Amino acid sequence: MPHEVIFNTYDVYATIKSLAKYFKTEVINEHAEHKIIVPPAFGEGFISAIDFRDGLGMLMFSCALKRDMVLRYKCDEFQPLRLIFCIQNDFKHLIKADRLQYQLTNLLGSMVTGSSNNEQLFLLPAEKQVYFYSIEIDRKKYMQKIRHTVSSLPVELKDVFTDIECSRSFLYQGHYSLTIAQSIQNIKTNDYKGLVRRVYMESQTLEIMAMQIKQYIDDLAPSHKQSVLRKKDMELIIEARHRLLANIIQPPTIKELALLTGVNENKLKKGFRLLYNTSINKLLQDERLSKAKLLIAEERFPIKEIAKMVGYKHSGHFTSKFRKKFGVSPKDYIKTMGL
Repeated sequence: MPHEVIFNTYDVYATIKSLAKYFKTEVINEHAEHKIIVPPAFGEGFISAIDFRDGLGMLMFSCALKRDMVLRYKCDEFQPLRLIFCIQNDFKHLIKADRLQYQLTNLLGSMVTGSSNNEQLFLLPAEKQVYFYSIEIDRKKYMQKIRHTVSSLPVELKDVFTDIECSRSFLYQGHYSLTIAQSIQNIKTNDYKGLVRRVYMESQTLEIMAMQIKQYIDDLAPSHKQSVLRKKDMELIIEARHRLLANIIQPPTIKELALLTGVNENKLKKGFRLLYNTSINKLLQDERLSKAKLLIAEERFPIKEIAKMVGYKHSGHFTSKFRKKFGVSPKDYIKTMGL
């Protein structure tokens, strides 16, 4: 049988208190952050929470449990809007009466809320290091803070934020961005203390929320115009680099690379600059010239042949590019090598 913990409120500190009672352990209060360490009898890891006030809070789970666990929220209060990000392994989230059930795996995030006084469940698997981060928004309180700016959001998202009585459910799911991933990493690994830590954690939480809203807006655009880079995109950009350099004589064009990897041209160009600090064409050129330099040093082929071997149809063009990169022509480079 799985562990089951029942919560009668969405308050993040009450969540930690209930978990501490179930695990028979103490709550560690470090200024605004409340935290528990999972006892060895149940597994390992930690669960923490911060209430930033004004209706904004955060929960972080990073633990490996010996048995499956069900976190069951049976609350006689309005549903929060949750922004949830899975960093490691997977878990399931259910909102029963709305028949919302979905799974978050590594690199996936969601914006989600249920209608009315709905029962919510989180299903955490046993024997896995599950790590996820959740921003908890009490919309009735938070609307007091954003009421003058909420109208700038897309209509559907504005309706979600202003639906303080939870008249309908909402689910948005997708791979989260590199910026979000970095902010979550900052939250987990920073070693600030006291007020500085609380302010820093709140600033990173607001950054994550802003980037998730930006990503939602980006996803409304046609796929070829989307520009927000997800972590999943970066894996595909690494694949694109391998495909590009696998055949430097007749490499795929940028358009072909985009089709081969499923990343639009805009993201592909942006990702290369972010990951490799250069353009796609410049990376290809540098690879060609570096390989040519090695071939010249081997003294096995004439320069005209080497130019063709690295993808240059005209030796004059090759010589010009080689001189620009290395400061000498291919022939003069031979001399410097004493060949």
